[in-house]
Amino acid sequence: MDLEYGSIYKLYTQKEEVSLKEVEGKKVIWNKQQNTYYQLGEIGLVIWGYFAVPVTLEQIVTRLMDEFEVIETECRRQVQAFMEELLNEGLISKLD
Repeated sequence: MDLEYGSIYKLYTQKEEVSLKEVEGKKVIWNKQQNTYYQLGEIGLVIWGYFAVPVTLEQIVTRLMDEFEVIETECRRQVQAFMEELLNEGLISKLD
């Protein structure tokens, strides 16, 4: 499920059946329905935290640029790819 044109202003949020857990000292995302764990890197965990409330792609890019030294176009590209993975795995959902 690719992010379609104009999706930078659509809201996305964590699905209710997905939560953050600690397993063997590492934070992982746990999909309760599928009983599947996903390990994220440091920035992935930061982005995951943003999805605790409805957020747009553009808001995530802006926040990351405020927190880290990143090039906007590269940041947007990587965040969009990450969001597509989260959508494909059923970890976040788009709000209508």
